[in-house]
Amino acid sequence: MPIASSARAMVPSELQQLIGVDYRALKDSPTAQALKDKVMPQNLKDLETALKGIGISSDRDLDQLDFASFRTEKKAFKPSAWRRGRSPPRPSSRR
Repeated sequence: MPIASSARAMVPSELQQLIGVDYRALKDSPTAQALKDKVMPQNLKDLETALKGIGISSDRDLDQLDFASFRTEKKAFKPSAWRRGRSPPRPSSRR
């Protein structure tokens, strides 16, 4: 999904890459599901594995996953990621 024109003005000049993955659309598309393992970058597969480790299932809990990469003053990349979706229940602690 493209960025709204009103949001483009807020994108910092240091931004190198912005990627959005609509997991709801992926779930509803048999073609996308068939291609998912073939075309998904390894770092996104690693992130899904890490999310599963903390109880977040990409198939059940994610609606949208967004990534941004920024160039730092030292010419290195600094990645950021955020998600939108339902949160799995957290265990409660007793006191």
